[in-house]
Amino acid sequence: MRYTRRSLVLALVLFPLLAGFRASDASAQVEADEQLYEIYCGVCHGSDGEGVERAFPPLVESRFLLENPERTVDIILHGLLDPIRVDEFYEGAMPPVDYLSDEQVAAIMNYVLNAWGHDGGTVTPEQVEERRRVGEPVRFRDPNR
Repeated sequence: MRYTRRSLVLALVLFPLLAGFRASDASAQVEADEQLYEIYCGVCHGSDGEGVERAFPPLVESRFLLENPERTVDIILHGLLDPIRVDEFYEGAMPPVDYLSDEQVAAIMNYVLNAWGHDGGTVTPEQVEERRRVGEPVRFRDPNR
């Protein structure tokens, strides 16, 4: 019985400490992901994800982004060649950012999918690696333009 009581006390003391380490690790990961976003994406899409009118589309509350993260990974890795319509037309082209590692692209995607009130899930480095192999530049041709 004494061993059980000691184990219980030890567990009650250590569990909050370990949970705190996990929370701080997660917080540090979000910070690192945000820094990657700021470095590679923030200049065009803005720190707040609002984009630049008629040039670079917003990422905040973007159905285009949230409904198809795989397409967004393709745009990051392989580029966007045509103007894009995200509620309105955006003329800014996006060159491929294929020099980023699979881990970096996944981190940026995870930040964007979960920032600004989004609850869009996760992208793994393995999914990015697959899109790197089979994806291609994204094209949007609008016959009404």
